[in-house]
Amino acid sequence: MRHRYGVYTSENGIKYEGNWSNGTKNGNGKLYIKENLIYDGKWKNGIKQGYGRMKWKSGNIYEGNL
Repeated sequence: MRHRYGVYTSENGIKYEGNWSNGTKNGNGKLYIKENLIYDGKWKNGIKQGYGRMKWKSGNIYEGNL
């Protein structure tokens, strides 16, 4: 079971780098899809929550609370 800091990469190019608690994303973490940074921020029970930064393929960026 994933716990504390770690990196997970799936077969389809999704990568999560950050904190885990009991196998679930919790705390600070970064989500990459095919090497593009998509989300950098807080996670709670596997869901983006709190302050973070999201970036879309179009180049649009949102930074703030989710």
